[in-house]
Amino acid sequence: MWFNFGIACLVLIVGFFGWWFFRTNIIESVAKIIEINRELASRSFTIESFASLRTQLMTVRDYKIILNNVVPKEDNLLNLSKDLQAVASKNGLEYGFSFVGESKPSGGDLGSISFSLNLAGTLEQFLKFIYDMRGFKYANVIEGVSFNGSEYKGTMGLRGKIFFQ
Repeated sequence: MWFNFGIACLVLIVGFFGWWFFRTNIIESVAKIIEINRELASRSFTIESFASLRTQLMTVRDYKIILNNVVPKEDNLLNLSKDLQAVASKNGLEYGFSFVGESKPSGGDLGSISFSLNLAGTLEQFLKFIYDMRGFKYANVIEGVSFNGSEYKGTMGLRGKIFFQ
């Protein structure tokens, strides 16, 4: 009986140490799996962030191309008078153009060329001209407009700026 009791105790002791050994290994393995999952999630987030930044970079490059087309270098404004005259002629207006001034680009600010236009035509032609200036191929702002005459015939003075890099 003592012999059977000793074998049962030995089996229990071996079983306890086996259970303790496997439990410890399972806990360590689970900890490693959790750490690997965290690292995988972190890497996945990093890859997603990189992909998002790459997409944003492509968008920024596209906007830079658009900006370079809309806001030209100063040298590309040599035909500015002719371009404005084309818009005026398209609307059937008599046209007079003069440069008023220029401000050079500084820091992050754009440079600009100030101009003055004297136009003659009807009120409808003037309104079409101003509407066409909204879609003009260069970034511009109309700073002031004066009108003399009637809806059938008059003169308009216009002051504005064209921006450049």
